[in-house]
Amino acid sequence: MTGARQLPGAHALWHALARHHALGYVDLRDKTMTDLGREVSAATLDGLHTRMLLPGNGWTTERVCEATGM
Repeated sequence: MTGARQLPGAHALWHALARHHALGYVDLRDKTMTDLGREVSAATLDGLHTRMLLPGNGWTTERVCEATGM
């Protein structure tokens, strides 16, 4: 999961990795994650609470949501 802000190079790296893994977006507030899906608007992406989530091998965004109780 990304931090609140990313440098352009880090953002590009995450998107390069997303060619091989399912990239999703979550909203993180008060230690609670809410799934935002695989695409978000530019305004949502710019939000301080929006994070990119890149599940590891064998994981999907849906499985992470289930495992964490999102």
